[in-house]
Amino acid sequence: MTARELTRDEELFVAEITKCRNDFGYFAERYVRILAKPKADGTVEQLPFVPTLQQALFLEMKRQHRKVYALKARQVYFTTAESVERFWWVLFHPHFVHAVVAHEAIPAAEVFARYLG
Repeated sequence: MTARELTRDEELFVAEITKCRNDFGYFAERYVRILAKPKADGTVEQLPFVPTLQQALFLEMKRQHRKVYALKARQVYFTTAESVERFWWVLFHPHFVHAVVAHEAIPAAEVFARYLG
């Protein structure tokens, strides 16, 4: 059986998937949205994921080193950056598994609930 030629749209689709798989930054900036905290009227804005300086440094260190230990302040949103990167790994790398672990069940459940939207 001979494989058929891809259409132009299929070629573009395959190229886009390949680019996303090979470039975390491209995928994150183009396709990942962060849900902001609800406004007073109950609406929730979707914001593009643009890493802060601290997040970008953290992600770059993780790309360069197998293990990274970070002594950091609270609320620098490392969990957000880590979650985005783990989502990318799970989405584009077969057999990669990710777990949400915390010292207590409630914080872990809250982080997991954010994944579900």
